[in-house]
Amino acid sequence: MVRGTRGWIMFFGILGGLTFTSTGAWGVMEFFDRGINGILDIIFLSVSVCTIIGALYLAINSVRLELFRPVDEPIIFDRKHSKIYRIFRESFVGWRGLFMRWPLRFSEHDWDLVDAEHQTIVATNGSTIMRYHALMFLVRKSQNDFSLDASFIVGNSSQMGELTVPAVWEHIRRFMEENGPHLPLGETAFELTFL
Repeated sequence: MVRGTRGWIMFFGILGGLTFTSTGAWGVMEFFDRGINGILDIIFLSVSVCTIIGALYLAINSVRLELFRPVDEPIIFDRKHSKIYRIFRESFVGWRGLFMRWPLRFSEHDWDLVDAEHQTIVATNGSTIMRYHALMFLVRKSQNDFSLDASFIVGNSSQMGELTVPAVWEHIRRFMEENGPHLPLGETAFELTFL
């Protein structure tokens, strides 16, 4: 999560949850005031109840994502063994995963099977157009099988730019293939670890 944005998911989740809960509650109260006059009233009641359930899910899930999701999910580059290790927590969507613990997962990838890709996503909010850049690692199944085994983003895409992605890739490549430095002087890595 980007520093300085912590709390926004929970804020908008609770705000949206309260808004839709009140809308659904108004619909249920309206139904009980008027009574059943036809099939449209039953549809109106079921939509109101579904709105309340969805709003509660939105609010609870946003609080859980904000307060209980782990912040540190490192990617470890091991040049001695020519491996990449990724530690992450798997989250389940839906009501089933709302109250479950996030299981810790670990994946190991051979450096020789990794291809890097600079991905760019163009997004708009109606008034401005933004470009998000990401360094994506694509892991092949084997040297002869080019089908995709795994893929993951390296670093934080909201902090990457058009010039940052190639620089990060070049630093990682030099570290793994040319015995390059761990980190440039004065730099710190929050999600990447170099062994």
